[in-house]
Amino acid sequence: MQWEFHQLAQKYLHNSSAETNWLLENWGFVLEALPHNRHALIGGVDWITKKWLLEEFVE
Repeated sequence: MQWEFHQLAQKYLHNSSAETNWLLENWGFVLEALPHNRHALIGGVDWITKKWLLEEFVE
């Protein structure tokens, strides 16, 4: 569902501002990284960072 929202946002908002382009690029990066490379999101996505910290603390 997030991909559908992202695609619609890109269709209607792409190049409306530098900030919007930055947001759309980062949103896409997060969506791509979530299923395969969550470690790339540590420090950038709150819940992933907290999960990683808890796992590191337990070990």
